[in-house]
Amino acid sequence: RSQLAGRIKFVFQPAEEMMVGALAMIADGVLENPVPERVLGFHLINDKPVGWVAAPTGPMMAAGGRLDITLHGRGAHGALAHQGKDPIVAAAHIVSALQTVVSRNVNALDSAVVSITSIHGGEAFNIIPGVVRLQGTIRALKPDVYEDISRRTEEIVCGLAEVMECKATVEQALLSPAVINDAETSSVVRAQARELPIVKEVVEEERVMASEDVSHFLSRVPGCFFFVGSVNIERHLNYPHHHPNFDFDEDALVLAAALMA
Repeated sequence: RSQLAGRIKFVFQPAEEMMVGALAMIADGVLENPVPERVLGFHLINDKPVGWVAAPTGPMMAAGGRLDITLHGRGAHGALAHQGKDPIVAAAHIVSALQTVVSRNVNALDSAVVSITSIHGGEAFNIIPGVVRLQGTIRALKPDVYEDISRRTEEIVCGLAEVMECKATVEQALLSPAVINDAETSSVVRAQARELPIVKEVVEEERVMASEDVSHFLSRVPGCFFFVGSVNIERHLNYPHHHPNFDFDEDALVLAAALMA
């Protein structure tokens, strides 16, 4: 402690994958008494080798939101489809049309994603269900782009549902804003990385459409969230994140700790 020029708070955040842990810690006072002047965090990247570091300036991980759609039609026998209002057909048209939200509403120089990841409707092979439920996610690096694709998504869902004689309810929740790095802090991290013998490559332009709720800290306190490569092909430590065989070279943790220091 005698070698530290100030005070350090270690933040052991829960529920990162659910994107609720940062807000819970902020509510519990993690950014108070004392108020931090800088925030630092890192994430392993298991498709880059150990010795690779990325500390972008500005937006570097996307805002992420949840999308829940319920389509209400009228059930019928599959052989008597004219007696029903088919929410499965409506869902099929909606999923297809949502592919135009990004391609026809977002500047090609910006980044955004609309993905439908879950569809549930019906249980019998010969019965048209009365209800279909869809889930998905919306991602964007810029707040105005996120707002635009959120609005267009709801317009398309409700409009197509009406055309197909169904009713739609759309629920959206912004789970995490974009991760936006402070320029000065990011520059310091990159400069520090270049001084470490283990570091082989330092990059600034590395952005991903995944989300991370460290953004809630960085929206309140300037700082830098950086990426550290963790692959070691010789030891077969190169499976992607969330793969059942995922593992990484722990030398990456030594590198990251040195950058934190």
